[in-house]
Amino acid sequence: MVLILSRGTRTSMIIDPPDGRIPPLTPEAEKTIAAKKEYLEALLQGTSGGRPGPISPRRSERPPDYNLDRMNRSDGPEDRGGPERCFGSNLPILAQSGTFGGVARIVQTPTAVGITILPCRDPIDAGRREAMSYSISTLLTRNLSDVFGENDPARRRAAIEEIFTEDCVFYEPRGVYYGRDEIDRVAGAIKATHPDFRYQPIAVPEEIGNGGRVQWVSGRPGEPPAYAGTDFIIARDGRIAAIYLFFDKLP
Repeated sequence: MVLILSRGTRTSMIIDPPDGRIPPLTPEAEKTIAAKKEYLEALLQGTSGGRPGPISPRRSERPPDYNLDRMNRSDGPEDRGGPERCFGSNLPILAQSGTFGGVARIVQTPTAVGITILPCRDPIDAGRREAMSYSISTLLTRNLSDVFGENDPARRRAAIEEIFTEDCVFYEPRGVYYGRDEIDRVAGAIKATHPDFRYQPIAVPEEIGNGGRVQWVSGRPGEPPAYAGTDFIIARDGRIAAIYLFFDKLP
């Protein structure tokens, strides 16, 4: 139970349970989560981001629960994540439903679906684009590929402006960095030390509340990974407000 407060800087306070902590998972929930994790990891087997070996025979299986996660398979719409299936972060926001504006027309036939998106174009589009928001999974993957994995300084800076808040903070074992300029500088310095390295997620991004994490490895394409890590983020208004980097042992 959450008590909503109307005064002061605190917006709410947990009053039930009394200790303010999320109750532990039930054995049934733990079993469900473990089964889903095992299934998603099986789909990665034999791919560049998974365990070595042949493609898992579980690739043809149905998910153990109703899938709303991204997975390493695209045999049908049920294999895609919730934001993609519900026109969330992967299409422009439609008229009267967000900051972008525009018109959409969807035409369905017995064998195909056609979608036309006509976002508005006017002098304030740049300001509206500044207000776009992204899902936590998208923020995690874009941070890897478009920020710390990007060699081009202009593209890296543009991505930082899009997915990080102005007052963002980056925590890593060797220091703390504040603001977009510092994240841009650090990301550029890291990339300059090994410009041919690629970041590769080894599991689907996980989300809970306003936070999320993704596990990854990095190295030269075609070679064993050189190092591994986990990114944790806290999102605010569809952007990264804080990111925490932990280095992991190689899988």
